[in-house]
Amino acid sequence: MDTVNFGLNAEKYVAEKLKSLGIDFWWNSHKRNYYGADFLTKYGIIDVKISNPQTKKKKNKKALRPVFWKFNWHHNGKHQNEVDIFICIINKYKLTKTLCFVIPKEVCSGKSFAVSERQINSGRYNCFLEAWDIIKDYEKRKAAIKRSVVKKESARILDYGINVKLYQACIGSGLRLQEIAKMANIEKTRFSKILNGTLQIRPNEKKALKIVLGKASETVKTKTKQLVKAFGGKAALARELQIDLSYVYKLEKGTAPGRRLFRDICNLYDQSC
Repeated sequence: MDTVNFGLNAEKYVAEKLKSLGIDFWWNSHKRNYYGADFLTKYGIIDVKISNPQTKKKKNKKALRPVFWKFNWHHNGKHQNEVDIFICIINKYKLTKTLCFVIPKEVCSGKSFAVSERQINSGRYNCFLEAWDIIKDYEKRKAAIKRSVVKKESARILDYGINVKLYQACIGSGLRLQEIAKMANIEKTRFSKILNGTLQIRPNEKKALKIVLGKASETVKTKTKQLVKAFGGKAALARELQIDLSYVYKLEKGTAPGRRLFRDICNLYDQSC
C-alpha cells in the first residue's frame, strides 16, 4: 500500500470513531489538498499518526530487538504546534488488532516516541491507550496528563538509584537541597552523593536530617495510610489527588511516586493530619 492511501485509511478509521462518539469535525486532509492537522473539532485540533510494526538489528547483528512502533511529533520536519491531540495508531498489533493512543500534546516531548509490545500496557503512555473519552472530557484529560508525568518522574527517580526516601523527604520539606545540607551540617558534595546513592548515610547525619526535615521524613507509606484515614477511604483520596484508585494501593505498599505527586501528598498531609 502506498503512503498516501496508508495514511488516508488511518484517517478514515479515526473519522468513524469520532462519528460514533458524537463529535462533529472538519476533515482537513480528506481530498489531500491540505497538509496541516487532519481534523478540526470544537474540543481541539487532532492529528493522526500510524505505524506498522518494526524491528531493529542489535549491534552484534545476530539478533533482532523486540517489535516496536514509532511515531513522530512533527510533519516533514516541521513541529505541529497547532495540534492539541495526537492519535497514534498501532497497526497490526499481534497481526490482528488495531490499537490507538489518544495523546494530548502536553506530554509529547522530543521529536518522536516509540512503544514496544511490553510498553503498550505498562509504559508511560499506557494511560492514553484507547482513551477516546479524553477528547471530550477536559478533566479526564488533565488527570491522564498528571498520571503520565508521575510515571515519567517516578521512573527517573528509580532508574538513577537515588536514595528515594531522603529525596522525597527533601521535596516534601519545601527547602532547597543546599539549605537542608547547611542546616544538617553536612558538606554539600557529600549530601549530593548521599542523595544519589553513591555514599552511605552516617547515623549522626540521619539524626540531624530527621530533625531538619521533621514531618517530611515520614515515608510515603505512612503518609498514605494517614491520609486514607483522614479522607475516610482510598477512593476519596484518589479523587483528591486525581489519580487511579490502583495507584493508592501501590503507594500504601511503598511505591515511590513522582516529584509532583509526592509534593501534593505532602501538602495534603500537612493540611489534614
